[in-house]
This record gives sequence, structure tokens and C-alpha cells, in this order.
Amino acid sequence: MRLATAALVLAMVFLSVNAGATDTHHALTDKAASDTSPQPFKAEYSATYNGMPIVMVRTLSRTKDVYSAATTASNFLGSIREEETFKVDEKGKLRPIQYHYQRAILGKNRSEDSIFDPSGTSVSSTYKNNTLNLESQSLILAPLSYQIQMQMDLWQDRKAFQYR
Repeated sequence: MRLATAALVLAMVFLSVNAGATDTHHALTDKAASDTSPQPFKAEYSATYNGMPIVMVRTLSRTKDVYSAATTASNFLGSIREEETFKVDEKGKLRPIQYHYQRAILGKNRSEDSIFDPSGTSVSSTYKNNTLNLESQSLILAPLSYQIQMQMDLWQDRKAFQYR
């Protein structure tokens, strides 16, 4: 049973790579546009893994200067939800504010929360009532913001980049 659970988690995590998406709006619409900030979108994915249907929804929304990204994946065995809020600084770099991860698969639950310092160089992450504080000399991104930052960097034809 553990192998089936691990396979389900892997299928959910890599679903966006392996399944076709129906985008209602692309993350970056017009390459010629001068504003390369992330654009709101909703993408819905559906696939099967060993005959089991899996549904995933990824969204990006914006309220004033704060973005909210979310990914949910579920089937009859369980669900995974990630949520993150971030801002875009004057240089076009994403600055995470907070990140939340929730997983419930076959009765096993896991939750993790991270809060980012406004400077972007430290994060406080809590898992199982244990808090870990991390600091870096460079910007720290969360699991959803690094993916959006990478999209922006690739869209702007950047050739070299590194994310923490």
C-alpha cells in the first residue's frame, strides 16, 4: 500500500508535466508587452494513473500588489493543496510572503507553513510543531513562486539563473 501511496503522490506532483492542460489564461500573455509581471490564470489538469482519475487545478490571482498562487490535486485516495502569497519588487523579482502546504492521503495528514521576511533572505518554516529559521545571502523563494519566477525569467530570455 505504501508503494501505491508514493506513486499517487508522485503522479500528483508531476501531473502538470505529464498531462495536457486547459489554460483559461496564460501566465505571461504577450511577449512584446512591456509589463512582464505575472498575469492571473487558471489551469485545470486531468489525468489517470493506473486507472485512477486525478484532477489538479493551478491558479494565480492578484489583489492590488499581492499575488496568490494555489495548486490543488485530488482523487478518491486524498488531496494535496499548496497556497502562497507574494509580491513583485521593482526589479521584477518575486518576494514570497507566506506559503502553506496541506496533504491528506489515505488518512495520513501533513501540514507545513512558512513565513518569509520582507527582505526575502530569511524564512521561518513550521512542520510538526517544530520551527526552523533559515537565512541566506540571496533571495529565498517558495515552491510556487520559484516556478513563476522561472517562467518570467525564461520569458525574458534570461540564460542563467539560480533559485534558493
